[in-house]
Amino acid sequence: MRAREFMMKDAYSFDADEAGMKKSFDKMFEAYMRIFKRCGLDFAVVDADPGAIGGSSSKEFMVLAESGEEGIFSCPSCGYSINIDLAECVAPKDKPEGSGKPLEKVVTKGMKTVAEVASFLKTAESALVKTLIYETDLGFFGILLRGDCQLNETKLSKLTGAAWLKLAQDKDIRDITGAAPGFSGPVGLKKEIKMIADHSVLAVSAGVCGANEDDCHYINLDLSRDVPGLTFADLRMITPEDACPKCGGKAVLKRGIEVGHVFMLGTKYSDAMKAKCLNSSGVPVPLVMGCYGIGVSRIIAAAIEQNNDDNGIIWPMAIAPYHAVIVPVNVKDALQKEKAEELYAFLSEKGIEIILDDRDERPGIKFKDADLMGIPYKITFGNRLAKDGVIEMKSRRTGESVEIPAAEMKEKVYELLQAAIRDRG
Repeated sequence: MRAREFMMKDAYSFDADEAGMKKSFDKMFEAYMRIFKRCGLDFAVVDADPGAIGGSSSKEFMVLAESGEEGIFSCPSCGYSINIDLAECVAPKDKPEGSGKPLEKVVTKGMKTVAEVASFLKTAESALVKTLIYETDLGFFGILLRGDCQLNETKLSKLTGAAWLKLAQDKDIRDITGAAPGFSGPVGLKKEIKMIADHSVLAVSAGVCGANEDDCHYINLDLSRDVPGLTFADLRMITPEDACPKCGGKAVLKRGIEVGHVFMLGTKYSDAMKAKCLNSSGVPVPLVMGCYGIGVSRIIAAAIEQNNDDNGIIWPMAIAPYHAVIVPVNVKDALQKEKAEELYAFLSEKGIEIILDDRDERPGIKFKDADLMGIPYKITFGNRLAKDGVIEMKSRRTGESVEIPAAEMKEKVYELLQAAIRDRG
């Protein structure tokens, strides 16, 4: 989806107060809704992370497709929908009792991954507590996660306030823990760093963690006993097994392609640039801004990802390169050629976006190419024109076809195409 060419529609709003900004935001939001509906896209609107652009809130418009690069967490019960990077994970309600057994070091030679250690110790991956060492502009952090969970870096960035973060290099991990990556743990670090635990580890009893020694792990880990004073936070990626944080219902994970994003920027940039206006009382105040973008060229790619079959593209009517293709089966047949060109000229004058396939090719090639290009309607002038006086009009999307008397073809085809344009089908 990250194509070399990227065409974008950008817009900004400037208001004297927050109420004005919200009004401008709502107008643009509704305009975007109409645009994407008219484009024939199946899309979702989700709460999103403003990211480096900043602002108080933002919403993304996501075209639903399995090939999408973004995850969407949504709940059919309450309508809650959010980018997976921001989806809240509910903390475990009950904390299991510790085993009471002392921390014990075991040799796990060459076992670095969660799967390897769990298999070697004959335990579940959810019984492990993995320690990730992150480097940030604010220093190093140790992050504790249950073995079967994945870190959400967006949540970590928001929690720490770090401008940037990345997994620490091997030499830094050894300097902090005393061991190679894969054997890090929260007990007995060589250097003290800030430790933050995800809520998921609250469900771990008699856990397993790295021993900060090459080829060794600890068993019988009890975090409340062995690592007192931990800070807990929501740091993991949400999964299909998680309940909706708003209503507790069964939520679903989908994939989406971002085609639009709207932001309430507030005064972040106007404060920095000292951009002011006079309010209704004549007092200079910072401009309150909104920011709005549509990935114009992305819409094309997203529409194709969502509208296709084994025969090729199926263009939504509003963004199709042509509304219909006229196919005379045999261009050497004078009657077919004459009637096809007659209809082409008529529809062109009426403003219908039409193309005439007047190539001297076999019918099968023409039909295959028409399907491959995904033009919404195919109008065929074949052998039945002379025999029965009819032409055929077929929908690329549904495969349904109608026979139209050649004597009525202009008015009837125009009427059907106009109706399809209005219905965007």
